Amino acid sequence: MRIRFLVLSLLVLCLAVSGCQQTQEPAVKVGVVDMNRLLRDSEPGKEASRFLEGMQKEIQQQIDDVQARLGKDPENEALQRELQAIYMGGQQRINAEQQNVVSQLLDLTQRLVNNYRKANGLSVVLGTDVAVAYDPALDVTNALLDEMNKQKVNFVSVSNPQPEAPAAAEAPAKAAQDRTAAEKPADKPAPAAAQPAAEKAAPAEAKAK
Repeated sequence: MRIRFLVLSLLVLCLAVSGCQQTQEPAVKVGVVDMNRLLRDSEPGKEASRFLEGMQKEIQQQIDDVQARLGKDPENEALQRELQAIYMGGQQRINAEQQNVVSQLLDLTQRLVNNYRKANGLSVVLGTDVAVAYDPALDVTNALLDEMNKQKVNFVSVSNPQPEAPAAAEAPAKAAQDRTAAEKPADKPAPAAAQPAAEKAAPAEAKAK
C-alpha cells in the first residue's frame, strides 16, 4: 500500500509540474542598440553635423569681418557693440539650432526603434549605456543603422525659416490686386449714367425754345 501511494504521489507531482510548464509565459525577447552610434554614424546624423557646422562657419565669418574692421579702428564703439551683438546672438542661435536638430534626430530614432521592435517581435530594446552585460547576438544597432540611412531629413533653421517667406510676401500683393480689381468696375458706369441725363436735357431745351 505504501509503495502504491508513493507512486501515485510522484505521478500527481509530475502532472502538476507539466501543467505549470505548459502555462508558463513566453520568453521575453530583448534587443540592444547603441544610440550614440545611430546619431553619430547614420546619414541623418551626418547631415545634422554638416548643417550645424555650416551655421557656425557663417556666424564665425561675420565675427571675423567685424574684427577686421575693428582692427583698423580699435576705438570705434559702434563696431565694438556690433561685435558683441553678433557674438551673443550667434551663441543663442547655435544653442537653439542644436536643440532643434537633436530633437528631430531623437524623434526619428525613437520611431524607427519602436517600428523595428514591433516588426521583429521584441519585447524591449535597451540602450548599450544601461545594459551592464549582454550577448552580442542581441545587438540590433547595424539593422537600425540601415533603417536610419534610408531616411531623409531636411533641417531648416528655426531662427530663419526660409520656406515660409515667399508665401508671406505673396499675401499682401494678392490683397492689393483684389482691391484694385474691386475699384475698377465702380468707375465705368459713370459715362453710361451721364448719357441718359444728357438725352433728358435735350427735350427740355426744345420745349423751352
